[in-house]
Amino acid sequence: MKIIALIIFFVTSVFAQNQLAYIAGEYHSDFGIRIIQTFDGGYAIIGQTISFGAGTWDIFLLKFSPHHSLEWAKTYGGDSVDVAFDIIQTPDSGYAFTGLTRSFGVGLSDAYIAKVDSKGSLQSFITFGGVEREESWDIETTTDNGFIISGCTESYGAGLLDILFAKFDSSLSVEWIKTVGSDSSEYSVACVQANDTGFAIVASSKSAPAFPGKHCMLVVKLDKFLAIEWAKGISGDDHDHNYGNGIIQTTDGGYSATGKAGTPGVSGGGSAFLVKLDSTGMLQWSKTIGTIDFDKTDYIIKTYDNGYVLSGYTGQWGAPGSDEDLYDFFITKLDSSGSLEWARKVGDEYIKDWGYSVIQTSDSGYAMVGKTMTYRFSILDTVYWNLLYVKFDSNGDNCIASDITSDVTVDYVLSTVDDITSIIEISDISPDVMDVTAEIIEMDVSPLNLVICETSTDTPEPHREIKSFTLNVFPNPFNSAAAIQFSLPHSGPVNLKIFDVYGIERKTLANGIYPAGNHYFMLNGNNLSSGIYFCKLTVGNVFSQTKKILFLK
Repeated sequence: MKIIALIIFFVTSVFAQNQLAYIAGEYHSDFGIRIIQTFDGGYAIIGQTISFGAGTWDIFLLKFSPHHSLEWAKTYGGDSVDVAFDIIQTPDSGYAFTGLTRSFGVGLSDAYIAKVDSKGSLQSFITFGGVEREESWDIETTTDNGFIISGCTESYGAGLLDILFAKFDSSLSVEWIKTVGSDSSEYSVACVQANDTGFAIVASSKSAPAFPGKHCMLVVKLDKFLAIEWAKGISGDDHDHNYGNGIIQTTDGGYSATGKAGTPGVSGGGSAFLVKLDSTGMLQWSKTIGTIDFDKTDYIIKTYDNGYVLSGYTGQWGAPGSDEDLYDFFITKLDSSGSLEWARKVGDEYIKDWGYSVIQTSDSGYAMVGKTMTYRFSILDTVYWNLLYVKFDSNGDNCIASDITSDVTVDYVLSTVDDITSIIEISDISPDVMDVTAEIIEMDVSPLNLVICETSTDTPEPHREIKSFTLNVFPNPFNSAAAIQFSLPHSGPVNLKIFDVYGIERKTLANGIYPAGNHYFMLNGNNLSSGIYFCKLTVGNVFSQTKKILFLK
């Protein structure tokens, strides 16, 4: 197996509420698209690389410990373009990710779903598509431990471009693949399974009669039988185009979706766009968020206090056809009604820094990933993209971030909602499905480490010998994810399970032999209903403890 040097500029820290930042990559373009917090309290970042791997672009996966030290990094791909757009952790502590491939499959590009184990070793790589272009942008777990993905297809469907929506079981066998769309053009980059076990998809569409020739945000709700309940085209009155990029379900059973409002290439011609719908698709409110320049949000999360955090980039567009677009990381916190709490940017106003996804971490801070030229240029005097990871504290502060709250406005915008349920179709398709696991080239990457910045408000604790068993859950109550920590004074067989109030097992988080020490797992609430649950830790026949957990979705 080929070993490749990876340059990582990062900070190592063992404190709560850290502010930190690092870049990862080498002398070509490398960047991160999605970040997740893993069951052990660490982080996994997936993205794309030219510096390493077998082809033009390869999939880039990095795993970090809870203390932010790199544990391993791998690339996956063939001799052409292979990229990843989203990742989740699986119940066996492995990972599933999705994107597009031009190295494998039958078309110009095929969508794929891949599975690796907890150490990044490839287990399966499944492509699906036709003779034209297929892409997959989002992957989510389902209540039956399967997977759903959403993206776009040119090979199938009613229009020039349709939403690609697929379901796989836990072993990556296809259950169904469908298109959703009209005779115009639709594509999706995000979906969510609803509390009623149906699905909601956010997309961009040109099919709404109220917005002829223009893109609008499209939100489609499917029931559990995959029948369309409603489909809404949404656009602000003052903008030519609106694009949907992210969606979550809210505690009242409705949905919040984000994207971009405005026209690229026009000075001041773009703002982040946030809409709130009720459970029937009726608009409750809509807001634009941004500076005097161009702003775009790629990701939305629900925070522990039922507010929102949006991530993306802010900056200005260059002249048409030029390479002078200048962006910074953009992260903003809103309360549950869409009012601004704070906004930050990371980067240099004269160089490019592009933010993608964000998560809320178990210490109530935030972690964001994207790509940078600023810090690469200042350290190595090169102009290639590198992966940039930034950890903010719970107030949104970071050692390389700037406060731009006073420069950001949040305005109510009178949006138009076009009910287009009657013109959106859903169809079964049977694309070519190929298992190309044997052809994937997997590479280990060996790192070198240097510091950018670190700040901590806490002091390190001295090492203490663990003398007793403990079980802790935080935060509790929680509304998105909870960190479960247990301590073992000696190694032993561990069983960690989640039960509902009826005593029915809902999740198994740990089942095996664990060494002495502290261990961390993340309980994701995506597929749980609001209510009381119980976390039970059993260590052989020597220890058992149960903690009550309150989940407020």
